[in-house]
Amino acid sequence: MFTTGNEIVDKVGMINLEGNIIPHAWYQHFKMPNGKPDLNSMIILSEIVYWYRPTTLRDENTGKVIGIKKRFKADLLQRSYDSFAEQFGLTKRQVKEAIDRLCAHGVIWREFRTLKVDIVLNNVLHIGINPKLLCDVSFVQASTTKRNTLLRSNVPPSNDKTSNPGTLESETNTEITTKNTTDTSSVPFDDFWNLYDKKRGDKDKIEKKWQSLKDSEREAIMNHLPLYKKSQPNKKYRKDPATYLNNKSWNDEIIFDGSQQPVSHDFHPSHIVSAPVIDGAPKLSREEKLARIAQIERGEI
Repeated sequence: MFTTGNEIVDKVGMINLEGNIIPHAWYQHFKMPNGKPDLNSMIILSEIVYWYRPTTLRDENTGKVIGIKKRFKADLLQRSYDSFAEQFGLTKRQVKEAIDRLCAHGVIWREFRTLKVDIVLNNVLHIGINPKLLCDVSFVQASTTKRNTLLRSNVPPSNDKTSNPGTLESETNTEITTKNTTDTSSVPFDDFWNLYDKKRGDKDKIEKKWQSLKDSEREAIMNHLPLYKKSQPNKKYRKDPATYLNNKSWNDEIIFDGSQQPVSHDFHPSHIVSAPVIDGAPKLSREEKLARIAQIERGEI
């Protein structure tokens, strides 16, 4: 048996700890406006990621891994704000605001669906996850500027006597510029421009606004647009592209009437509200509805 030489460390190493994981990189990516880590968002995201991590299937005789399976029944994870609040000791408002921020970041999205079992449950929360963005935020990426600074700190002082020691230009050989000469974003502007399909406004200014967005915001926009267009099929009633970007409209609710229910889950909206009411459906109290939703979450229905 191996040992570290420390009895306490050895004993802790023998404990099979399981559960949620919060990567160190999340403390850099998920922050509140005051610069402090967004702990509520990280706690909730860790729970969502846990449910999206597959479990392994092993052969009973050999113990070898023979497959994997998902932990939940539906195509998306079904949870409620109340269940998160109860699990982590938060208020429902704190949970909703944390999920709002995660959706704005683009790492998750949510749908509100109508479920029909022996009763009708309206606006049941389902949560999807963006594996690419999850991967991006889960690993620390060294800053190019910081890396270059560290590299330059190891360079010995120049002995070039032709330089003027009294000027800033003589102390650096690197021209610093903030202008983007090429589109290096995860989503090129033309993809957005063509998908939005309402070519109004100053294209150069709209492109400049696009370049100022974070990659996560661009991803969230591209996930939101298909359903936004579906909710406004007549482009005359859609916002102009500049208005859409300036108002951060990808965080707005998308409201469908009964004839506009999305039929594909390939789209990843931030919000969908769909609540057709069926005459004659039994009316339940709030507590009964929460209990029924909890049963669905556990796979009992």
